Amino acid sequence: MKPNARVSFVVVLCFSSLFATTVVHAAGVNVNCDRGDTIQAALKQLTPAGPNRVNVSGTCKENVKINALDRLLLIANPSASIVDPSGGVNDPIDIIGSRDVTVQGFVIKGGDVGIFCVAQSSCSTMNNKVQGAGFAGIGVYQGSSLTSLGDTIANNYIGVLVQFGAYFETETSIIQNNNSFGVEALMNSTMRIISAKIMGNASDGVHIEQNSSARIGLGPGSPPNAIQNNGGSGVFLGDLSFARFTLENKITGNLTQPDVSCGPQFSATRGALVNIGGGSTNCVEP
Repeated sequence: MKPNARVSFVVVLCFSSLFATTVVHAAGVNVNCDRGDTIQAALKQLTPAGPNRVNVSGTCKENVKINALDRLLLIANPSASIVDPSGGVNDPIDIIGSRDVTVQGFVIKGGDVGIFCVAQSSCSTMNNKVQGAGFAGIGVYQGSSLTSLGDTIANNYIGVLVQFGAYFETETSIIQNNNSFGVEALMNSTMRIISAKIMGNASDGVHIEQNSSARIGLGPGSPPNAIQNNGGSGVFLGDLSFARFTLENKITGNLTQPDVSCGPQFSATRGALVNIGGGSTNCVEP
């Protein structure tokens, strides 16, 4: 599915600031999909304002919709998978108009978008494996924010797509071997990339366009970002976009040179000349 196929939602062009999840680990509901339970049925038992916790085990073949549920922890206990049964038409997990939703520890397979955070939702993902989505492993749209900590996002079409005024932050996640971009930000969106491995994607590792921005790197002592061996550039900036590169980056060895590429239509960087770990760039800075 192309990006404009989801424009049927109301587009909210505003930035969402990241904040730590405030999910309280309530006693919660237990779901064992191998015994015929479903996550969706469990969600219907919950108080919308939360806090709520759903402990999941087994293989869950369903498309889960988390709609207007706040302070929710959906956790694999100790391991579980959510597998799309729709043949790629629907998403394994949709998070719609919900606050402080955390998805932790799952293998998430197939669907159109593996985890879709939309309509001014605030989402967190932690230690998941998201794979085989026909469009994007993770999608963050419409003024929503999502933090990814320690996830592996691999073998999707796009690894992560952030658009329509959304915010995405990733730390210590692996985004690799996707069939197009590793991470793409469009339409007034913002990203922060810390200690991540973005490698082996078929096109650009990080692709930033349409008045979007990114901060790449953290500072002394943090593990470096490794943005390497992608089929396109390591980082590409298109029209009206900006990236700040701080310390601790290794943006090298990408198949399309330069490693950090500034397109001709009003892109700008700071730090690309000194903070990309020896990679090449055509960007010009003051």
